Amino acid sequence: MKKDKKIENVATKIAESEIIIPQTQTFNVEEGVFLSGFATEIKGYKKVVGITPMISTIPFIAYIFEVDKPEEFVKTLEENAQLNWNICVEADEMKTSIVDNYVFFIMSPKSFEE
Repeated sequence: MKKDKKIENVATKIAESEIIIPQTQTFNVEEGVFLSGFATEIKGYKKVVGITPMISTIPFIAYIFEVDKPEEFVKTLEENAQLNWNICVEADEMKTSIVDNYVFFIMSPKSFEE
């Protein structure tokens, strides 16, 4: 995010990297769409791009948000995240990171080797 402020570009670079998992895809989220992985509707962001695996049985989902108040927004995400959002599987952990007015949020297994 420090080099490229366009969240679509950053999400694409993450999705193309097999460091996380192979065969991921990015998607733009339209305003008012319910975000997978949360107990309630998440509001208060300017823009969001998601990253998911093409195989739905992998408990992985990530988002890059552009927001005005990142610290407050992270609190909302963490309070409303559901590690078991996917019917078949459950994520082991949740992580967040803030860079300027951008929030990276991820729920994933501890290992992708299982």
